[in-house]
Amino acid sequence: MNEFPQNSREGFTVETGAINLFVTAYTGRLKITGTVQIALTGRTSDRRPSDLLRNFPDEYMTLKDARIYKIDSGELLEEQSFSLLNLKFVEAIYAEEVSA
Repeated sequence: MNEFPQNSREGFTVETGAINLFVTAYTGRLKITGTVQIALTGRTSDRRPSDLLRNFPDEYMTLKDARIYKIDSGELLEEQSFSLLNLKFVEAIYAEEVSA
């Protein structure tokens, strides 16, 4: 009897790809929204948006279709195809998964 079966990795999966999140961030007097694409690498067992944000690997997040609003009035100040969000200045952030 073989103690080490040839297919010992059966049932072990490595998930790769990417997930799109619609992000809303608050920084001082601004509300910033946009879509971020986060790569899934290695063994990703927990893909909740909050976990992906908490474990974001960089201090800058690239947002696609970014919009910047005044918090107090809701006035749209700026729209950009792409924008960088400096996570050092974010006071609150949340996200929801969107289809690709």
